[in-house]
Amino acid sequence: MSLDLILADGDYDTAVALMPTNVPPTWSGGAATAFQSSLDSAVLLLSGIQGLLDIAALAVKDLDGASAQCGAVSTGG
Repeated sequence: MSLDLILADGDYDTAVALMPTNVPPTWSGGAATAFQSSLDSAVLLLSGIQGLLDIAALAVKDLDGASAQCGAVSTGG
């Protein structure tokens, strides 16, 4: 797998681990409601990113497989 994808997977895992899903219970009012809406959007965004990372990993795997089938051609020199 590409080093960039490995790093992205690690960054994604960190983001998921650190992302709160709910505002603290001590918060109230309009600001709490607005922030909860933003958190909900961020959680949805993160779930979409995981799907894109999975697709990218499959594409790299396919590319690596195709590259492995290509070999150097000897010119007899």
